[in-house]
Amino acid sequence: MAPIYRWAPIPKWQGTPVRVDVLDTDAFHLNGQAPGLPQAMVKALELGGCHARLIPPSKLASALERQKPGLLVISGLGFDENAAPDILAFLKHGGGLWLIGRGPILSKAMVKLGAKWVSDPAYRAPVGFRRILDGQNLRFRARQFATPDFQLTARGRRWFPFFFSSNPATSAAILSANNSTCYLATPPWVSVTPILQVGLVQKNWVFQNDLFTGWIMALFRYGGGRFAGARVLYCGLPCGQSLLSPSRPTFAATVIACAQRLAVPYPLHPWTRRPPLVGLPPLTRKNYFRYPGPIFMPLDISGAPQRVRNPLFWENLRLAGFNAFDSGIVWRRNVDAAGNVIDWPRMDRVVTAAQKHGLRVVFDPYTFAWNQMAWAGPQGPSGPSFYNPLFRKRFIHAMNSLAKRYAGNPAVVAMFATPYTGTSSFHIDATAAGKVAWQQYVRKTLGLSLSQAERRYSVHCATWADLPLPRPTLDRPYNLGPLWSDYLQFFIRGYHRFMRQVIKGIRSQCPDMPLILRGSYLDVAINMTLASEFSGVETHCECIETSPDVEGYYRGLGLRYGVPTSAENGWPKSRGGPLRMALASFLLGGYNDFMYSFGGPEWARPSLDAFYNAEEDVRALHQRHAHYPASNVALLNPDTTLYMSRPDDYRSIQDVPHLEFLMERLGFNFECVAAQFPKLNGLKVIIDDGANEVLTAHCRNALIRWVREGGDLIVFPRTGQYTLDGSASLPAALGINFDCPPGPQGLLFSRVIPVGKGRIIELPFVPANHHNKPAVTYFSRLLVRLGAIREVKVSPRVNSACFNAPGRTYVVLCNKSHRYVHAFFRESTLPAAKASLPDLTLKLTPSFAFREAKDVGHNLPLPMHHGAVTINLDRTHFTVVEFKR
Repeated sequence: MAPIYRWAPIPKWQGTPVRVDVLDTDAFHLNGQAPGLPQAMVKALELGGCHARLIPPSKLASALERQKPGLLVISGLGFDENAAPDILAFLKHGGGLWLIGRGPILSKAMVKLGAKWVSDPAYRAPVGFRRILDGQNLRFRARQFATPDFQLTARGRRWFPFFFSSNPATSAAILSANNSTCYLATPPWVSVTPILQVGLVQKNWVFQNDLFTGWIMALFRYGGGRFAGARVLYCGLPCGQSLLSPSRPTFAATVIACAQRLAVPYPLHPWTRRPPLVGLPPLTRKNYFRYPGPIFMPLDISGAPQRVRNPLFWENLRLAGFNAFDSGIVWRRNVDAAGNVIDWPRMDRVVTAAQKHGLRVVFDPYTFAWNQMAWAGPQGPSGPSFYNPLFRKRFIHAMNSLAKRYAGNPAVVAMFATPYTGTSSFHIDATAAGKVAWQQYVRKTLGLSLSQAERRYSVHCATWADLPLPRPTLDRPYNLGPLWSDYLQFFIRGYHRFMRQVIKGIRSQCPDMPLILRGSYLDVAINMTLASEFSGVETHCECIETSPDVEGYYRGLGLRYGVPTSAENGWPKSRGGPLRMALASFLLGGYNDFMYSFGGPEWARPSLDAFYNAEEDVRALHQRHAHYPASNVALLNPDTTLYMSRPDDYRSIQDVPHLEFLMERLGFNFECVAAQFPKLNGLKVIIDDGANEVLTAHCRNALIRWVREGGDLIVFPRTGQYTLDGSASLPAALGINFDCPPGPQGLLFSRVIPVGKGRIIELPFVPANHHNKPAVTYFSRLLVRLGAIREVKVSPRVNSACFNAPGRTYVVLCNKSHRYVHAFFRESTLPAAKASLPDLTLKLTPSFAFREAKDVGHNLPLPMHHGAVTINLDRTHFTVVEFKR
């Protein structure tokens, strides 16, 4: 078998001499055996001309020099517990630390027990150790590699030119380079240089096998923070094996190569951004919906009550620039003797700790463990039934008690009111309580006798208990008929009645408490209509990173119904991942607050720079009181109708051609109308978004009245082809056919049909493919002829939105990509998806006169030429341009 290593001469130390202290960890374990790795390292360094010394554990604290720090090598797991503060001080003064071993780094202190050293079971590593300085959480996993698949990186080959490309297999600890379920998180001022890596298959966040990269050896250099100037060389190999076995012919060369590079000073990072919260007033209930800066918070629904005693939790919040955090309510499994379903002592600890650290709390009833809550009663797939009187009574009482308990506490600034994600998502409630409620609705609200119900729903019922629930089916394209139509109204009525009780109950105890209604994608309108009945209630978008099209739904509906919205970006990915598109959605959508969800604040660290960039841009918009302008043009958006018409998977709706994405790229101001809850007043043009094949009879009738009174309705061949209750379709009710053929060579053109004082404008197909330039150009010109307003034309087209402030107009820009957003679900595809996108140079031409323009994020003026400006746009980033009129 060929040797794995080449022989290498022992190099001489180059550059400024530096002292290397090697902790004699053999003293912890060898008990008089032959010298191990520490002594061999000292000998190797001395052969290379380096001043090295072996430091006994009891002498380490006194040996470390803070004023002229050199290098410290710790191999294995142990160190003297008394040395911990001195090691941290040594690093804060710019020292270099070399960690060797595949166990928990710096987490095992040793104490003397007679003549032996033993592990201290009571030891808890200092915050600096647990974080490994102030920048990162080293989350690693030890694995046994059966084949020689360790690979040197390009930098590693320069470090070790005497190695072959493959190195011997062994057990090793890996730092995850790109898997968010086992993540390595560093802030932007930390430079990471991988040296030795391995490819491995692991489960990703959606439990699929995916190919990831793990780092076995990496150099971390700190250009900012409390440890500015420090360096840490991490080597996740067991002592005495593989690269670092003293028996290897290249051992001395390896040791000297590592130490020499670790000794090189690292310049300070040019990190000039101000701390995110500087200059902002405290966040309060009164200013929650008009805060002059961003409201950034981690969604930590299950972790916060457990984390509040961990100093890292609060340091993560501070370093990431969050000004609040979403804390899950600590539900009890069973009702206690006093009738409580909330663990009040633990909730008090959360609020007390938040006050201590100057942060605000948003309470959230959401939990993944509803099925474990015995007090909630029988549950269906979507969670507890709000028709269950026991759950309804206990939940409302708990929320009232929560509001009352913290009504006078300024640390609590808002509350979610909805129990769980699917509360407002259309679903068939097949629980016993849900069935009884449905039967009572048909009997009492609709006033039908059993025989009338049989005829209406075409069923046979011996008793009311036989009255069926609707059943989703794939036997035909759509489920139509009175059964579906009536059940939808039953669901809406039941949900609204339940949530009105919740909201009114909370307000009775704390009138000024801002409230948030959780919703998922297309079911937002059911919350919009409810929130519009109250002041200080907003809707919440889950999850804006999974689709490029959410801005139209949430911002547009928010404008139409006069309701603020918040957003949540889902699980964070590696640095440069789709989080940046989520932040762009946040800006494009004009959301009130942005939640960084699941896993806690440390997950934000890979994209800390993106948060800071967004903070600058969002603050500029808030401070100038910039708002997306009202418009008399609106999209007609599908909502819960499609949930019952097709399998209830919202991601499948992205495959239906629709116009939100194109409207974002055309840059016209527009609002949105929910097909389920049509609010049409004040509109001149309504555009079917392309996915409204099924309309309710109420929506069909409202559209017909609106057109006859003078509105222009843009439709496509499939618009309103079905009515949910099985009655006449939209074209049939109008007495016309939507059958406009495409023009020559598939070109887009329109056919105008007068209806009363208004017009039906029919197009032969949905111009959703923005790459079909002739169709897009025609559609854009059609909107201009109809009076649509585009304040700034952007070329080439990217997703954009304009926000107006006194004397200023802001344009948010992002080149969003379906491919890149979809790569969110499989991180290994991110590099390829990103590489497929271009960096762009954009030309912005306002329709108004302006005197100057600047890049807000970088605070740089933009050159003006013939009434236009140009700006560079990174392929996966976003930017904001300010025009002064």
